[in-house]
Amino acid sequence: LLEPDFVLLSRDSQPPRLIAGCICFPSSWAPEHKLGSTLDQIHEVVPDLNPTLGGAINAFLGRLKPGTAWTRANWGLCASPERNQHPARQLPRLRMPYDPNRTWVRIEHQALMVLPQSDAILFGIRIDQRPLTTLIGCPSTAHALGRALRSMPGPMATYKGIAEVREAIADDLLGTAHRPMM
Repeated sequence: LLEPDFVLLSRDSQPPRLIAGCICFPSSWAPEHKLGSTLDQIHEVVPDLNPTLGGAINAFLGRLKPGTAWTRANWGLCASPERNQHPARQLPRLRMPYDPNRTWVRIEHQALMVLPQSDAILFGIRIDQRPLTTLIGCPSTAHALGRALRSMPGPMATYKGIAEVREAIADDLLGTAHRPMM
């Protein structure tokens, strides 16, 4: 009955713990391996997240009240139009030479809200995925993504699986490449 994927985080412990979920379209992670993990354990793989923001994230989630929702977006790039990017599927990864016609922008629209009876956090994820080439019609978005790729720290680019291709994609998006995006 729910369109987006979701996980439930229990606030019975600090940091919150993943206690249930229904993830049909994971973005290169294995939800079944995260069941029972705290948010800090889940985020261990994200470079510098826990040391820089972990405490603030946990404090924010501790302050969430029923009746409100908080939304955010998280983006990535991938070499497959498949919505289900579970690592067990061994889908192709972005490699050089990259092909802009075989590169997709993947956006996770995320929403967090507290369920009033259980006090658990419902974390919804709706996937929006489109070809990278669609950014041609939106120069400001292409420019912003190109700048984000250029300024991204190396460990984060490695984590996102784009270290090998990010300069070439940034060149295309910023209009500095030798070949135009088709």
